Amino acid sequence: MKPTNQMKYIGMDVHKAMTVIAVLDNGGKPLAEAVIETKGSTILDCFKSQRGTLHVALEEGTQATWLYCKSHRVQPERDCPAWQQG
Repeated sequence: MKPTNQMKYIGMDVHKAMTVIAVLDNGGKPLAEAVIETKGSTILDCFKSQRGTLHVALEEGTQATWLYCKSHRVQPERDCPAWQQG
């Protein structure tokens, strides 16, 4: 029987137009790979499609602030000027 709260690790390579996503289980076994549009709703839908506890890693770059704001649902006008990007 699979544990109900499986730990998953999501690695993201975020670019202006496209994002590459890899999902690994707790033992490092690949579970999924995808290339998706770099759009807040698309990325959040990808996260929502995964069950269990998610740990997300991405490189620090020009998209990092924008993605952080999207994934944490902060107030865009007050907390995240980069929100307007997508």
